Amino acid sequence: MDGISATRHSFPGTFRQSRLLARLCRRKLHLPQRCGKTPATKRKNRDRQSDLLPAQDQESQIFQTHLPLNHPPYKVLILCTGNSARSVIAEYLLRKKGKGRFETYSAGSHPTGRVNSLALWVLKEHYNVDASDARSKSWDEFKGIKFDFIITVCDNARESCPVFPGHPVTAHFGSPDPAGYEGTEEKRKWFFLQVAGQIACRLDLFCALPDAQLDPMRVRAIGGQHKLETERQATS
Repeated sequence: MDGISATRHSFPGTFRQSRLLARLCRRKLHLPQRCGKTPATKRKNRDRQSDLLPAQDQESQIFQTHLPLNHPPYKVLILCTGNSARSVIAEYLLRKKGKGRFETYSAGSHPTGRVNSLALWVLKEHYNVDASDARSKSWDEFKGIKFDFIITVCDNARESCPVFPGHPVTAHFGSPDPAGYEGTEEKRKWFFLQVAGQIACRLDLFCALPDAQLDPMRVRAIGGQHKLETERQATS
């Protein structure tokens, strides 16, 4: 303190000039006179930051504030007949698109015992999803397990779907069987891509629903969306 006092008395003009310069800088830069921020200033800064956020980020913030803390993932079982193509595609796409929100499984009423190679191809080549660990399995493996959602992707599975405990939401997202499509390798790949695209679009709609809107009516309505041209021709 003695050194500071000596400096002030030795160079009074310099000290006054430095204080004047500091005040001018604060005015020019609109800096507060004190280091601490008043509540009004904090609110103004928060509002200014919120205005700068993209609309999507603001919606995400609002949505996150309404989610319960430590919400466990929803359990989803996707069913078809052979568990070799459609249900496997849906399982792995939902696992990727859900980003941890859904715990996803698939099974079949009469599993073929092997996953269709074109299902693995379309997931890897067009969605960058590695499903090399997928296996074709019976839905008997999941008896007694409580699921939140049961989604069927073929008509046969819809008609013969067993009853699962816990009153899960059931929905039908039916797609044509790409494994049964006949033609050249190129045409078969094209049809697998069409079916995978249909499944992906429906799962996008499913993932877009907030928790409060994951009710049977809204989830089931997704199955009527994104019909393929071959389906529209068959019903016309």
